[in-house]
Amino acid sequence: MKNQDPYDRQRSFFQEAYASGKTGWPKTGASKVVESAGAMGFFKKGMKFLEIGCGQGRNLLPPLLSGCHVVGVDSVLSPLLEVRRDPVFSGALLVKGDLFNLPFRRGSFDVVLDFGVLHHMRAPQRKKYPHWIGEMLSPSGVFLLGAFSEHFQHYPGEKRSRNWISHRGHYDVFFDQNAFSRVMGKNWKLLYESEETACGDIHHYRLGIFGRSERTSKKDF
Repeated sequence: MKNQDPYDRQRSFFQEAYASGKTGWPKTGASKVVESAGAMGFFKKGMKFLEIGCGQGRNLLPPLLSGCHVVGVDSVLSPLLEVRRDPVFSGALLVKGDLFNLPFRRGSFDVVLDFGVLHHMRAPQRKKYPHWIGEMLSPSGVFLLGAFSEHFQHYPGEKRSRNWISHRGHYDVFFDQNAFSRVMGKNWKLLYESEETACGDIHHYRLGIFGRSERTSKKDF
């Protein structure tokens, strides 16, 4: 991919965050979008589940306990090593890699989760993102997404004049309800949407479960 430098810098930011222990995002307890997917019956024994940007593994446990074949991918090695040392995640396959070059065959997964990757992508990559996700999912698969909402604050009282910022070596984009509902494009439909907060109420996320639209043809993925 052209112009990898911004993503190399972001990787360094996350490496430093994990090394310092000051990550600023939830470390334990699955996101509500994962819990909701389980309640809706999307985690069944034998299904294949992938999380991109799995970090310290908090969202891997519900599908693992449901009998899914679970794969977690992160571009930073240190949190993966932490997860590997925890016996509760025994059976999960953990892979160091990134969304732009994942080592999986087309249609490998029944469920793909992204909690925290999309909102660090710049516009050219966000445009290609639905295709990348579609390549990994089976035709009947579902996609779970958690991303920064327009109400997200890095600190109490933060003000922004636009829906993105570049700071501290990384890029953040924020989604209002309309932008979030359309982020996967015309070949996807929003099956479920919700919101959740962390760090008090300043870290605000939009949550969604997406499936392919009925008009999606095989040539579209």
